[in-house]
Amino acid sequence: MQPSQPVTPVKERLLEAKQWLIDNPQESQSVAAKIFKVNQSTLAMSIQREKRRPKQRESQNKMLTASQEQAVHSFIKLYLENRQAPTKEIVFGAICKIRKNHGDSPPSKSWFTEWWTGQPGLHKIKTKAMAQNRITAQDEDDIQVWFQKYRTALEKYEIEQHNLYNFDKWLSDWVPQRSGSARSNCWLVRQS
Repeated sequence: MQPSQPVTPVKERLLEAKQWLIDNPQESQSVAAKIFKVNQSTLAMSIQREKRRPKQRESQNKMLTASQEQAVHSFIKLYLENRQAPTKEIVFGAICKIRKNHGDSPPSKSWFTEWWTGQPGLHKIKTKAMAQNRITAQDEDDIQVWFQKYRTALEKYEIEQHNLYNFDKWLSDWVPQRSGSARSNCWLVRQS
């Protein structure tokens, strides 16, 4: 019996199949699908989607400087290091706060949506409303570990009580609240 070879993920095989078709324009999609072991209709749809997708271009409406954008990424990283999943609303609130501190108006929701989707380095997952409770639920040990890290961070950065905000109150000042039933949310997570 021969040792089994590692299976290449479908996305990689799909990219390889598309590149192979570019390199070999005389070959058909069905041949590429067989060679790279991908579904022929999946390959065809992927190629069609690429043809329909407009070419990405640099936005002329720069709301954040390079250092401000780096600060947002650092903010997200700190959240993840403390085992918290920052939501789209939390990141929008942070950007609004950065802009306000520099005397600028907050960005529009449409600008933020475009910025959010144009961040390839941020891996996003979408959860259902009920699943959010499960994600944020922690057992007692996790909570104790989190507070130990929190106290360490407060000491490390010399943060005193008067520098702390009630985050729910602070966030509500910067992010428009929507009334209504529970809804799905988008979380940022660390890629493994």
